[in-house]
Amino acid sequence: MEDEEDPEKRAEGAGDQWRLFVALIQLIWRTGEIPQQMLWTIIVLIPKGSSGDYRGIGLLEPFWKVVEGIMDTRLGVIEFHPSLYMAL
Repeated sequence: MEDEEDPEKRAEGAGDQWRLFVALIQLIWRTGEIPQQMLWTIIVLIPKGSSGDYRGIGLLEPFWKVVEGIMDTRLGVIEFHPSLYMAL
C-alpha cells in the first residue's frame, strides 16, 4: 500500500483500484445501500456423508471480509445494555 501511495514508486494507474474500493465502502456506509451486483454470491454444494444429501456454503468475496472487519471494529466500541444479549 505504501508503494501505491508513493508518487515516485507507483506506475500510472496503480492504486486507483484501492481508491475506488475505499470510495465504494464509504458510499455504502453513508447511504446504507449496497449495489445489486455485490449481493450476488457463489454457492458451493458440500456432500454430507454417503446419504446423497448436500449442504450449501456461500463463499465470501474479499470485499465482504473487509466490510465485516470494519463493522466489527465500529460496533466493538459501542457499549450495549446487558439486556440486549445473553452471555454464555
